[in-house]
Amino acid sequence: MLNGTFPSWITEKQDLHEDPIIGDLSLNSFTKVPPVHHESGTVSNSQNTIIIEPTRKYLSQTGKDCHKKYRSLSINCGGEEVKFGKQNYENDTASSYFYQSPQGNWAYSLSGDYYSPNTQESEAYSFSGDYNLPTINASDYIKNLTCGVSVPEAQLYVNARAAPVSLTYYAFCLHQGKYNVKLMFAETSFAKREDYSELGKRVFDVYIQDERVLQDFKIKEEAGGANKELMKSFPTTVTDNKPLTIDFLWTGKGTLYNPPSLNYFDTSGIFVQSGPLISAISITPAPKKLSAWVIAVIVVACVLSLLILLAFMWRMGWIGERELRKARIELETQDGKKSFTVKEIIDATGNFSPRKKIGKDGRFGIIYKAELSNLTVAVKKLFPQSKAVAQIGTEVYAKTFKLEHDNLVQLLATYSRKDLHLLIYEYMGYGSLEKALFDPKSSIQLSWEDRYSICLQIAQGLEYLHAKNPPIIHRNIKASNVLLDETCKAKISDFGLAKLYEEDDPFRFIEESGTRMYMAPEYATRKAVTMGIDVYSFGVLLLEIISGIKNDENLSEHHDQTIFLLEKVANLHVMVKDAKLQYKKVKYAELVDKKISNLNYSKEEVVTIVDLAMLCTDQMVSLRPTISDVTSVLKGEKTVEDVSKNKVKDTSSA
Repeated sequence: MLNGTFPSWITEKQDLHEDPIIGDLSLNSFTKVPPVHHESGTVSNSQNTIIIEPTRKYLSQTGKDCHKKYRSLSINCGGEEVKFGKQNYENDTASSYFYQSPQGNWAYSLSGDYYSPNTQESEAYSFSGDYNLPTINASDYIKNLTCGVSVPEAQLYVNARAAPVSLTYYAFCLHQGKYNVKLMFAETSFAKREDYSELGKRVFDVYIQDERVLQDFKIKEEAGGANKELMKSFPTTVTDNKPLTIDFLWTGKGTLYNPPSLNYFDTSGIFVQSGPLISAISITPAPKKLSAWVIAVIVVACVLSLLILLAFMWRMGWIGERELRKARIELETQDGKKSFTVKEIIDATGNFSPRKKIGKDGRFGIIYKAELSNLTVAVKKLFPQSKAVAQIGTEVYAKTFKLEHDNLVQLLATYSRKDLHLLIYEYMGYGSLEKALFDPKSSIQLSWEDRYSICLQIAQGLEYLHAKNPPIIHRNIKASNVLLDETCKAKISDFGLAKLYEEDDPFRFIEESGTRMYMAPEYATRKAVTMGIDVYSFGVLLLEIISGIKNDENLSEHHDQTIFLLEKVANLHVMVKDAKLQYKKVKYAELVDKKISNLNYSKEEVVTIVDLAMLCTDQMVSLRPTISDVTSVLKGEKTVEDVSKNKVKDTSSA
């Protein structure tokens, strides 16, 4: 690189008889440089052609003064603007030694010159002796194909930019990063048979970012002939504020001129040179290579997404519908058998929509309302891991189908295939007794007559189960397992599923939330499973029905004490045990649900239920009544005193 004061003598001719000289002083750092004609990159008002641009300062400053950053650049070298695909190849038809694009995002510079003799000189030309050759106009540095190429990008090969010695393209204002550089070539000069120029050879080197990527490059040889397209692609890196440079350099090899026997000039009269030539340039971002862990994450995410999509499609009923449309389920109703496809039942639940959810059984599954044509049912979708799934179609459910009673929720049908397991029950319009008693948002108002009837109906349902051989012990009598229809008729649910734990885990219900407050002490301590545990739970439920208070609610007026419903009633019972009936009525009236305490209700029936509840919840199993005795008391066929005396007598004789 040259620096210091610009040599003024170089701009003037030393001899009036000499031709003007051409000098290339670009890529240097002179001071006191005379005015420059920026469009051509040469010194102004000079008798010689002195190329001064681009200077080192120009290249450095242009890379820093970017008003906009670019991610790609395409140039149609020597040709008009062309759009190919998504890329816009910019116009490059300037005829100067130096040119900068209007946007300032790229420039080129070339050096060297071609020479052409006049006609007389050409005729007298010989290899011995001197000759004088005038300079050609710089517009001759643009070459045209002598015939077209048959590729989609043909327009990019119509023209090309050539240079006698060197040609450099500068790409400014590119984002920092990795890029792919595509160079497009087609031989245009050494192409004619009639003037023997096809025998000529063009040989040059190519550098990208000062790294040689092509050495002794021969377009015609690599492309397989003249006027044939050729594209080369190379990776490179752009650093911040630095231009991307592409240099095409003639190194003195190849054809310098046509031999005399083949004429000295081509048909255009231009003396043949073998300097560099380029048809088009495309600079695009290199695809980013993903690390192994990123690829692994993407693969896992894709697999999970596919599984989630398939699961969603299955849930929405979009896959597997052929089987669901074909399989039919027969429902045993009071009006006879009714048949529906599985798809119809699923659609009736809104594809198991949360809006159709009417309950959840923590052990087995979720319950949905299904509105079919002329029939509404409750569909329990079992959890796949539930033990109930394995029992579908076995003797457990065969026996459950045969359990028919007005106060038992009827199991209508079952379905089990792959990951879909359904139990279909008759629908109970008012939902659970728990909701009716304790939910402040419930619109169901239970009168005293409704409550007393519910007590009797639950007892009758249990009596039916206990009368079976062997007896069916429910184990989980509580308000949430009693359902009400639109007439407030009570029916016991989950009695069939209770048998699933009869053999291998008879104390399974101890672990269930909200169950312990109903449990008999001997069951809670895993000592015995008898019909007496259902009687005990029923006694607790009697108190909840008449009071509207849950047995797990703390009724103490002191924060540091706890007292529950059963304990409170037991204390009251001990206090009035030997009192007159009238006093009992007054004290027991304090237990009646405030929602009905101002309405008409039977105080005698209140006394009966409270005393019966105390008898049912006796700590000694032997002193508890049978459920048949309980039913008799509620029907008025026996009194609590009669049942109590008989139990004491039976215990004494035993």
